[in-house]
Amino acid sequence: MNRVGKSMGAFAATIICFVLVCGSTLPLALAADTTPPVTNASLVGTYNSTSGWYYGDSGPTVSLSATDDNSGVAHTYYRLDSNAEVTYTSSFTIADGSHTLAFRSVDNAGNTETLSASHNYLTLNVDIIKPTLNITINGKWNATAGCYSGNTSVNLTASDKGSGVSSIQYSFDNSNWKDYAGNITIPDGSNTLYYRSYDKAGNVNASSMAFNVFNPEILTSPAHDTWYDHYIYGIMFVKPASNDTRYIQYSYSSDHKVWYTYDMDNPAPFDLFKEGNYSIWYRAVSRSGNTSDIRFMWFGIDITPPTIGISYDGDMSRSKGWFNGDVTVHINANDNGSISRTEYSWDNSNWNTYKDPFKVTWGKSRTIFYRTFDMYDRTASGSTFIYFRPGSVDQGPMSDTVYINGSTSGGNPTATASPTENPTPVPTQQPTPTPTIEPSATPVPDTSSGSGNPLAIAVLVGVLAFLGIAAAAVYLFMSKKK
Repeated sequence: MNRVGKSMGAFAATIICFVLVCGSTLPLALAADTTPPVTNASLVGTYNSTSGWYYGDSGPTVSLSATDDNSGVAHTYYRLDSNAEVTYTSSFTIADGSHTLAFRSVDNAGNTETLSASHNYLTLNVDIIKPTLNITINGKWNATAGCYSGNTSVNLTASDKGSGVSSIQYSFDNSNWKDYAGNITIPDGSNTLYYRSYDKAGNVNASSMAFNVFNPEILTSPAHDTWYDHYIYGIMFVKPASNDTRYIQYSYSSDHKVWYTYDMDNPAPFDLFKEGNYSIWYRAVSRSGNTSDIRFMWFGIDITPPTIGISYDGDMSRSKGWFNGDVTVHINANDNGSISRTEYSWDNSNWNTYKDPFKVTWGKSRTIFYRTFDMYDRTASGSTFIYFRPGSVDQGPMSDTVYINGSTSGGNPTATASPTENPTPVPTQQPTPTPTIEPSATPVPDTSSGSGNPLAIAVLVGVLAFLGIAAAAVYLFMSKKK
């Protein structure tokens, strides 16, 4: 055996052996191992590819395997997080949490595998702990009746220290699940609430709770919370199926000072026979004495058509009947029930929806048409004529009347009792007033022309006539004395 060479950096030797084969001698050459081994890792566990987490009952199991084509693998090592490197002997399990695993091998020739970031390091996220799920009940527990009284609700909260909470869900049949978005109302009767929470890894914590709640939604016949165009007779409370409601207590006042009792076993219907809106507060009482929350309902009766009127804000001359400037128009519609819409028009054809008072600018006098409808399309209508001072007439001193929302200005008016409301008659359109023509002044005659003053002449003639008559009377008297 002869050493025939040495390479740079790594020792290389060729050993020549002479082997006797069939009476002849042949040389056999053997090369030394200079290539390090390669290590691979395999993992077995439940993995969520969307979130990148391992989850389940335990973390993933890691197995390491190394290969070397020449001298063979001598040892394999691994290091978890910042711990010391240990010799790999068998597969091992990764615990809960986020970890970094590094691994390498050495062959029998002493070649050591170089750690590569893309091959010899693994980042492992493990979450094998279910999220924490809590329930809070909001309600009044009646230990005697063994149920919750009135409105009952629950709040759900969840937390997770590993991958974090992904969702909270609930169901009343363990089948149709809904995402939790806030306070959950527990229905009247016996119900089971199923609820669960998922973390981002995929772990789920599920639970359930049974509830017995007395808080019935009592219906009426005919239906409440609506309007009627007639009086309502024979109103009855309708008990839900399989409900142990014994009485309904109802009141017409918000302070509930007076309660009326409706016996569900011996019902006595009640009537509403006046026009208007009826507010009714009610609650249910069970056979065991449990009481529900107080609830509200209403009935509306509207029989009479609506009424409508109009008023102004503006400077109006009472003596002339015209406005001296812009006018703000208010349309006032009233109804025992509900006004559906109010409209106005300049031509009784193209209608505009009335929402707020509107201004009519000083200028051309014009007619305004207006109308209103209630929910049953019963209507009231009218018209008014806005008469503006003609532009050719001087305004003169301030007008004697200023209308403010239909009321005149000046002084402290005495409050007048409100009259009984009657439907507003449709006013007849006022004719366009003809402006008063101011007469021209009568010329005074010129006395310097010598024609004389007719009045003075008449007076003089009268005086002379009187003197003549007096002289004649004296003459006759004196003649008789002689």
